[in-house]
Amino acid sequence: MKKFIKLLGYLAVGLVLLVLAVVMYEKYKHYLWKPPTSLHGISVGMSRSDVVFALGDDGNCEERGCFYQEPSLLIQMTNDKVTTIYSNVGYIGGAWDSINLPFRTTEKMKDIFGDEDILSISPDFTDRRYTYLKYGVTFNFSTNVLKRIMIGEVAWRYTTNGGEYFVRGKQVCPSPDCPFGEDGKVKPQYKDKSYKDFL
Repeated sequence: MKKFIKLLGYLAVGLVLLVLAVVMYEKYKHYLWKPPTSLHGISVGMSRSDVVFALGDDGNCEERGCFYQEPSLLIQMTNDKVTTIYSNVGYIGGAWDSINLPFRTTEKMKDIFGDEDILSISPDFTDRRYTYLKYGVTFNFSTNVLKRIMIGEVAWRYTTNGGEYFVRGKQVCPSPDCPFGEDGKVKPQYKDKSYKDFL
């Protein structure tokens, strides 16, 4: 009888620990989340033929990439290989692609990832792009609501005339060293350089 009671005690403790582990996981699982490496089945490095095979060709594929309305997807390519993929967030959480983003605001994003490596702010202050180099991902927010995700090759995250640009917390624009001209395009002297020159 004593062995049975002892066994019940162990089972009760085990059950309590299991419930506690499940509760803790549910509460903190967003800290374990990692950005996707593919969007809608398309990943960096795929060939143009693989993209067309996966999504079809609706006539919106050109030399530099493809644009798909459904799903909302912009795919940039170099030498017929995918380099960057953009997707509107509204489509990401849908049934077709099971990517569940654990945040919708910058506060929650920073709680998970910390400070960004590159930040671009629009001149009217309503839009921001946060780039995390470790993951090769950029999150676009408009009025503090996540609107778009981009994965792949990290190049200049452009700004528009009068916008602000930061690399690892250092303000690059506006400043005499700003790589962008008044038209928002990269200045000729910065064409062969990258954000890495500001690290």
